[in-house]
Amino acid sequence: METHESKQPEAPAVFAFHPLRKVWHVIGTSLIIFLFHLLKGVTWPVAGPALLMGVAWMETVAAFAMEIVRFRSPREQEAIERLPFVRRVMRGDEKGHVNASTWLMFATALMATGYFLGWCGETAVTCALAVVAVADPAASWARHQARRRGSNRIRAAGLWAFFLCAFAVVAVTAWIMGAPWRPWTVAAAALAGAWAESDLLRMAGWLLARLRRMPVSHPAATGWLSRIYPDDNLLIPLAVTVTLAALAGW
Repeated sequence: METHESKQPEAPAVFAFHPLRKVWHVIGTSLIIFLFHLLKGVTWPVAGPALLMGVAWMETVAAFAMEIVRFRSPREQEAIERLPFVRRVMRGDEKGHVNASTWLMFATALMATGYFLGWCGETAVTCALAVVAVADPAASWARHQARRRGSNRIRAAGLWAFFLCAFAVVAVTAWIMGAPWRPWTVAAAALAGAWAESDLLRMAGWLLARLRRMPVSHPAATGWLSRIYPDDNLLIPLAVTVTLAALAGW
């Protein structure tokens, strides 16, 4: 008899390059950056940082509520997946766990909270989101090209592509915003993001393997934990933001 655990989706070793998804990735992240700078200067009815935090958490709660409904109702999940845009950008493995866009909203809410509390500045938040928008698709494209050429250095190709793009993005963004950081600060932020993006799948696979070894008396817990393992859209911006806040204080 098939157990509840055996029905959980496997985390793929390598995600295929999905151009339309990457376009949506860039547009969505750019929109978040635009809204961040649009709302941070608001003074009425509440101050910008508080408004940013409130809006970000409202969107995050709504997104996770939709995920819960989707997981609990096969009919709702099928209806969502039939939507033309969702069908074109959703990865196959996302049918069994939280969508990457939801994790990005959660990361945005955490960064907005840090900004509100004064733990990180607007430059750090902007750089982190810009890294997600540019470096993540660049790493995916580099791995895709390495795979097409039959290279055995697929992971290295993605790591270097992410690091170089992230370094350039952080340096340029910081300069535009009047915070020209030292090269080693920029490099540390780029390396933190690259590590989060490069090692995420291995971390997720390691976690899922251990979740499935949980006692059979807790199948529901195992099932839900398998659905919510973190995505790189959560880890990358947080890694970059924390690194910049710690080293640069912005």
